[in-house]
Amino acid sequence: MMRIGLRAGTCPTWDFATLISKAKEHGFDGIELDVVGKEGHLPAVPELNGRADDTRNLLQQNNLQIVALSLDVALDARDAGENARRRGLIAEYMDTAVRVGCPAVRISVGRVQSWDTTDTASTRILGNLLKLADQAASLGITVMVENGHEFSGSETLWYLLDGVGHPAIAACWNQARALVLRERPTVSIPRLGRKLGMVHVSDVALNERNIPTSFTRLGEGSAEIAKQVDLLRGVAYEGFLVYDTPAKAIDALGGADQVLPQAASFLRERIGFQHAVLSAYKGDKNAPKLAAPRPLAEAK
Repeated sequence: MMRIGLRAGTCPTWDFATLISKAKEHGFDGIELDVVGKEGHLPAVPELNGRADDTRNLLQQNNLQIVALSLDVALDARDAGENARRRGLIAEYMDTAVRVGCPAVRISVGRVQSWDTTDTASTRILGNLLKLADQAASLGITVMVENGHEFSGSETLWYLLDGVGHPAIAACWNQARALVLRERPTVSIPRLGRKLGMVHVSDVALNERNIPTSFTRLGEGSAEIAKQVDLLRGVAYEGFLVYDTPAKAIDALGGADQVLPQAASFLRERIGFQHAVLSAYKGDKNAPKLAAPRPLAEAK
């Protein structure tokens, strides 16, 4: 069954202990770490480095999991040396993930550089992901690539991941980003299917040109969150739904202590929602076609 998580960047002022207590209080199963307090370089966070064993025990006591360690890095640079530096940074995050029992590292998919085409950029990104794949697999880590920019739609992301073709490389899908292309979850989720490693969930309001203008509470916008969850169940997705809304938007919606419980409750209720069984048959279609034999006494 799907579980629900909270991205730490939604509340960037919380230290690690506060993240743990608030995630548990508001009903989440896990935390995606992209920042802890003011520290954006996660390998430098004491709870993930020198105190990793204490952190694992604390998570276990609170029945929580670190879903992923995340960094805003993409393997899209034209310079081979720069891409090597970025792969080294991702490798540092993977080592940190292993220390705290985290199964994944999330990165950005990247952009199409000036004078490039989508195919050229995809080939460059694909080659760099392949160089990471075996290393990630040897550590038991999945590298998850999040859609965005010119790769906001599921088609370009699918072709990229299919080109890599490695079980240690998966998709982190954010449907709100695909809305600028007018792409609905009925297209995205069945297309990505088993390539999904994590799903970012946020809801947005659209203007008359279908451009996202502001974030809303879950279920109040145009991202079809309930439909997303239903479709994810349909492709047998059993990973995390991670609530991902910018901190400023959360403040505008009433603050974390109001917005986060609503998000957790909405997602959990939808995950457990039972659809009515639709059938063209009346009664039990598997019932025996012949009448049951009468007792022997009645037959006489």
